[in-house]
Amino acid sequence: MHKVNLILVAGLGIFFFAAAPAPVLAGRSAPVRVQGSEVSVLKVALQRFAVDGASLDETTSASFRAAVESALEFSSLFKSLDPKGFLGSVATKSLTGRRGLRCADWSAVGADLFVEGVLSEESQRLVVELQVWDVAQCKKLASGGKRYKAGRMEADLIARHFVDDLIEELTGRRGVSNTDITFISDRNGNREVFVMKADGSGLRQGTRNGSVNALPAWSPDGQTIYYSSYRTQRRPALFMLKQGRKVSGRVGGDLDVTDKVYRGVPDPTGRKLALVMPDEKSQMGIYVSDGRGRGIKRLTGSRGNSLSPSWSPDGEQIVFVSDRTGSPQLYIMDADGSNTRRLTFTGGYNSAPDWSPDGRWIVYELRVEGQFDIWLTDPAGKVNVPLITHRRSDEAPSWSPDSRKIAFSSNRRGQMDVYLVDLNGENLRRITQSDGESISPSWGPYKVR
Repeated sequence: MHKVNLILVAGLGIFFFAAAPAPVLAGRSAPVRVQGSEVSVLKVALQRFAVDGASLDETTSASFRAAVESALEFSSLFKSLDPKGFLGSVATKSLTGRRGLRCADWSAVGADLFVEGVLSEESQRLVVELQVWDVAQCKKLASGGKRYKAGRMEADLIARHFVDDLIEELTGRRGVSNTDITFISDRNGNREVFVMKADGSGLRQGTRNGSVNALPAWSPDGQTIYYSSYRTQRRPALFMLKQGRKVSGRVGGDLDVTDKVYRGVPDPTGRKLALVMPDEKSQMGIYVSDGRGRGIKRLTGSRGNSLSPSWSPDGEQIVFVSDRTGSPQLYIMDADGSNTRRLTFTGGYNSAPDWSPDGRWIVYELRVEGQFDIWLTDPAGKVNVPLITHRRSDEAPSWSPDSRKIAFSSNRRGQMDVYLVDLNGENLRRITQSDGESISPSWGPYKVR
């Protein structure tokens, strides 16, 4: 794996993990240091939580602690300390009746944060109360002191919410452990749409139409997945899969049953769709319609093929791929199709762009000697650098909603799997398990609370 040339990036005043100004925390800067690609990983002393309920036991507590630890580790911002090294108690006794925390016991073992909590029951629902301490200042954080409620079997959901809230307080951007990724897999024989949690858990199948399905994309509210399918008349059409339902419907409007639609990507408002369709000469172009496929208008001209649209976060621009100059390259145009300019000049085959939610970066795939690597460029085209390189192919990158991680598919283990990598090129992890081919990941938005 090859990390980005940090000298080049820093020299241009652009930094990885760039965020809003660090919030003030307990009278000082937040302990998560964000400078260049260097992120100080916080060490967390995570107690075993107390239980208060007839049907709750130590097994419940251990399971919840493991879920919190997993969500902390997934973020790449935390390291959980081994309880065997604790000088203080390994278990929470109570959150009340204590004057303060013996912070010296926790700073001595290297802890930056200390987490304690109590699990209880209320109307047959699980209730979790947590407290988080900034050990250096020996003060509670705002993300502690909250009460989380969920069904008895949803302790994992509470753990994810808590960690995502903690990350938001420390960095200014919510964590993504409770988000979803959709992708295409043929693990059951056909290329169907699947959905999983961002860490690869909670796998569920979205379509069961026995056809070829491709290129899923989320609506901005996370309630709908748009995808193309050959299920009707063996020609590609655009469909919608509503979350929580087993049925999906075709996008209609002004789209005739004979129209071929290879892709549909909603804009940040959800009121528009960027469509990839062929014209009467079978030349691929990018079109725009409303969210129901009405009022279709062509955006790209007749020169070359244009495809793979991705909207800017403000919905004002679209990055796309075109071979109008002879080889596939990235271009940017205004949302009405005007002011088109070429973005990439490196490599002879660039494709699959995805614009980061914070607007700073466009990630894409660049072909090198027959396989693809993942590259980054800024929207001005001033920086263009490799994020990861490998002798096998890394393809179809997709941003996390916090712009800190990227999902992509790779055949580095023989079959295509979905992987994640941090924006600085570190913490590579495989989240599907080589059960058939897994391709075209699309990282979903934050869920409405």
